[in-house]
Amino acid sequence: RSAFDHFMRRREEYESVAPTPEPVACLVERVLIDPNPKMRYTVGMFGQRIIAPLKRVLPQRAFEWFLRRMIGL
Repeated sequence: RSAFDHFMRRREEYESVAPTPEPVACLVERVLIDPNPKMRYTVGMFGQRIIAPLKRVLPQRAFEWFLRRMIGL
């Protein structure tokens, strides 16, 4: 219960400083215009964008440890 409550507080903090939808809209426009778009794109704050590459390169336990550290558990 305490871990969940902590996570919810952190989520609210992140949401209060989250970017607006405009960066996503700009990226979608860029992808639609690009004659050779990439398969995947990331958009958002650095802490959000780093998750995808880390999940691909880190072992599962290390990735979960990193996520826990990010949310302060």
